[in-house]
Amino acid sequence: LLIVKKKALIADFENILQQVIKQSFNKGQAISFKQAYATSPRISPDGKNLAYIGAAGGGFKLFLMNLATGDSTSMTDTSFDESPSFAANGRYILYSTQVGGKKVLAAVSVDGYVKQILSVPGSDVRQPSWGPFMDR
Repeated sequence: LLIVKKKALIADFENILQQVIKQSFNKGQAISFKQAYATSPRISPDGKNLAYIGAAGGGFKLFLMNLATGDSTSMTDTSFDESPSFAANGRYILYSTQVGGKKVLAAVSVDGYVKQILSVPGSDVRQPSWGPFMDR
């Protein structure tokens, strides 16, 4: 499965994109992005949103797309975001970003109101991921 808009090409995480299409779109309908470059798609646990990294303002920002409307919103104030990951409850997105030249762990709520750097600058965090949800 390849989705292309302008120069954008998303080929990674093929199974996630197939889930998006099955859950949120009519068969065969493509997802289009407003950004010239988009990567790292992650579907929310409820299947209603898609987090991805898109080119913006000379950098890369975390965006959240409402799959029902196709509308995308920039979720961060940072410019070098990467590797989004939804919490199991779907209320927060972890991501890596750059502060002071080093990668740090950050989180944003899906409504965009809570934005937090979670690690000490200089820790060089890359590709964060929520742990698996377990019932005990």
